[in-house]
Amino acid sequence: MKNKRVRKKSYKFSDLVDIVSILRSPQGCPWDRKQRASSYKDYLLEEVYELIEAINRKNPPAIKEEIGDVMLLLVMLAQIYKEKEKFDISGVIDGICRKLIRRHPHVFGKKSLRNASEVIYHWTKQKAKEKERKTYYERLPRTAPALMKSFILFKEQRHLGEEEDNPALSFINLKEKKLSRQQVAESLFFLSWLSFRSGVNPEEALNEKVESLARRLSYAGGNRKKK
Repeated sequence: MKNKRVRKKSYKFSDLVDIVSILRSPQGCPWDRKQRASSYKDYLLEEVYELIEAINRKNPPAIKEEIGDVMLLLVMLAQIYKEKEKFDISGVIDGICRKLIRRHPHVFGKKSLRNASEVIYHWTKQKAKEKERKTYYERLPRTAPALMKSFILFKEQRHLGEEEDNPALSFINLKEKKLSRQQVAESLFFLSWLSFRSGVNPEEALNEKVESLARRLSYAGGNRKKK
């Protein structure tokens, strides 16, 4: 796409790459040219949340739009690193294709994996090997919320068939009005475990509860129950 004024009836992925390249060029958009990789961290998080919301609402048109918004940010990031001569979107596509083929030897190779449990076990072990991870700590995203980190930890254990026993808090006296920092941590860890065993995303569940309560609370007062 050499002329940014060209209009088409139908665009392809390569057109998106060209449009982003034009936007970042000296003849492009001043705002887009100004952005750096770090500029997109908040935008990416925001767009992913909007995509999740669209999925939860089971709204195909919204899902389609939000996928496009996320894709735009990813292509924009790839363009920025292309300008730094680090990699381009073709390298990204090549990398993910090779990864999918490498981690599905039962589909693209001769390895025999009988069921989904064996597949996820192989995937998890292969991923850890490729990234040279020695502990589960290296698996946890540093920027993820704490509840999500514990959820990921439990999931990793399940994938490898190494689930721990119920981390019940028998030593905590729930009659205490004030818990120690360690007791609070253990309580949250236990709740995260319960969420995992129940197939409930703790972050989403807590968010739904908070939002439900927030909708009922009014700044005009009248929130206290009458005796």
